[in-house]
Amino acid sequence: MFTASPADIPGTFQEIAANTMRNEEFDGYKALRISPKDTLVFFTRFNFLRTNVNGFSPRIIEPGYVTQSVRELKHRDPMLEMITYIATGILLLMIFYSLAAYVQYLNIEFIYYSAYAFCSGLLLFSKSYLNMDHTAFNFFYEEYLDFILLCTGAFFYLIFVRNFLNSKVQYPFLDKLLRIARIVLVLLLSVFSAIYFFTEQYVTLLVLENYVIKVFLCMIGILFIVYSFRKKS
Repeated sequence: MFTASPADIPGTFQEIAANTMRNEEFDGYKALRISPKDTLVFFTRFNFLRTNVNGFSPRIIEPGYVTQSVRELKHRDPMLEMITYIATGILLLMIFYSLAAYVQYLNIEFIYYSAYAFCSGLLLFSKSYLNMDHTAFNFFYEEYLDFILLCTGAFFYLIFVRNFLNSKVQYPFLDKLLRIARIVLVLLLSVFSAIYFFTEQYVTLLVLENYVIKVFLCMIGILFIVYSFRKKS
């Protein structure tokens, strides 16, 4: 952030000193000081995240209310948070059940299902736990890692369905569809990762994520449902 006097902005323009409130709780906040009867203009410079969750909502808060402000910002919907944590707990139970079933029956599909449940649970938990955190890891998570977790879970679920239904023997067409879907998904995620790590093309990432990969996964789901109804199984 920068500050200047409105009477002489070019001559008084200067960066605000390092944040004295910088700690785990107040990260992302800036301490501002204005002398009595003084008038200042504040400027901000941003490095936007390559995600559609960017937001700018400036507030001037007394120091004594910062803790409450952080709490309200991170926990805007307690009911939604509670439902998210309950869903995460259910997925954790599914992981334990799948691992126990694998130990008992030695069917590899239970390992794939537990991997799917792990990715889904970690995605839900992280979304709620890291909400509004002003940290480098959360920025990376919002830009890249959350979508990779989603697609990795879908990848393991495709393997689980193929093994669980024994589609190679029972449903050859479905088996071919699932194998092709996995290969295409890996290729799309490789392109997505290359664009993320080696370019600054946010629009390309946005289109690839929301209008190519997610639509592709949705189409696979629709084809699977239609095929199931046709086979009546």
